[in-house]
Amino acid sequence: MVERPHRAALAAKAFEVGLPGVWGDVVVTTGILTFAFSTLLGWSFYGETAIAYLLGTKAILPYRLLWLVAAYLGATGSLHLVWDVADTLNGLMALPNLVALLLLSPVVVRSLRDFAAKEKSRP
Repeated sequence: MVERPHRAALAAKAFEVGLPGVWGDVVVTTGILTFAFSTLLGWSFYGETAIAYLLGTKAILPYRLLWLVAAYLGATGSLHLVWDVADTLNGLMALPNLVALLLLSPVVVRSLRDFAAKEKSRP
């Protein structure tokens, strides 16, 4: 099997061609670090808010500790395993959303009918 270069390496090479010297690597590295850090903070806050809403404020500390462990394992684990776990967990997030969509579909249909009736009665 032929090993393909990582996307970050390809992006760095493209920036290196456009920005000679070390600037291509600097641009890509800065972008990746900024994106990774902001994603880590954003998802941490999102999860903490959800935990507090679902389980109360006493669950925030255990969540933070679990988040630290997960962040460490994600940073030190095998790239293939980390991506597989991330893809699986992101896929599993669809389940409660699909259940909610099914449960809320009567509300959506009723709202759509109300809206259509109001639009028909408009001059």
